[in-house]
Amino acid sequence: MWAGGAIGGAPALHKPFFQKESLEEKKLEGGFKCAGGWGFKSTLFLKEKRARKRTFSWVFESPSRSILFIKNKFFVISMNKLVLFDIDNTLIKSSKVKDSIAFPEAFKKVYGVEASINDINAHGMTDQQIIIELMKLKGIDEHKILSKLKDCMQTMIDSFNRVSDQDEVVLLDGVKELLSELESKGFIIGLVTGNLEPIARGKLKKAGINHYFKVGGFGNEDINRVNLVKLAIKKSEERFGFKFNKNVFLFGDTPQDVKSGKAAGATAIGVTTGIYSKEQLKEAGADYIFENLEDTNKILDILIH
Repeated sequence: MWAGGAIGGAPALHKPFFQKESLEEKKLEGGFKCAGGWGFKSTLFLKEKRARKRTFSWVFESPSRSILFIKNKFFVISMNKLVLFDIDNTLIKSSKVKDSIAFPEAFKKVYGVEASINDINAHGMTDQQIIIELMKLKGIDEHKILSKLKDCMQTMIDSFNRVSDQDEVVLLDGVKELLSELESKGFIIGLVTGNLEPIARGKLKKAGINHYFKVGGFGNEDINRVNLVKLAIKKSEERFGFKFNKNVFLFGDTPQDVKSGKAAGATAIGVTTGIYSKEQLKEAGADYIFENLEDTNKILDILIH
């Protein structure tokens, strides 16, 4: 999502200017141009924004893009396009370590039962849903399930971190190229995943793509996938001034991904890189369907226009 470049045409941009701490709005008449190749003249507005205890010292806003200054460095971001991705079987092949080690260990340690994720159809479910459904299947009382849910999630994270070096994370075709293009063009890139955030980030770090994703809705934050889409949108609004207006796109490989995206007001783009067919994704309501993420130009055409 971040892209940097040289700035010109704005004589007011000198070092002391960045060190101001007031919240007053200032007008900057002029233009700017970045290494990405775009530039224009307009009146830009300056204001302070904060996110995750880090101050985005100054923000120059235009109708379609903003420049954030952080510690005298600047980053160009898009304010009007948010692209969200599911992880497993959309960006990467499913993690074997999580399913074969982290889940079973957590079930045994926290609830005292032997259970496998293969006992249910967990595709498209959040990790919280998986825990609850599996423990119900094993006859565990619902009150006990919910009272120990946080402990179970933390145990999963601990188990995953302990053995993550053993995991083989395979990046699916076209993913790196697409993410690189989205970043260079200034899209806000995020995640909507049933994975617990530390596990999600661990997988993506191993695949070498974690740095692309600046926001997300994760399985530890809500049990409902629709709410995770809404949460990712809310975070984009709070952190980057994003304005939600038919400008959110969600990529996923399951009918649940598609349905949650549509329910939250996003354009749903299905990919047949999982176990579901084009017909099943279409029936779920997908606006577009691709075999994979290799056709970067066609995908960009949809996102831009």
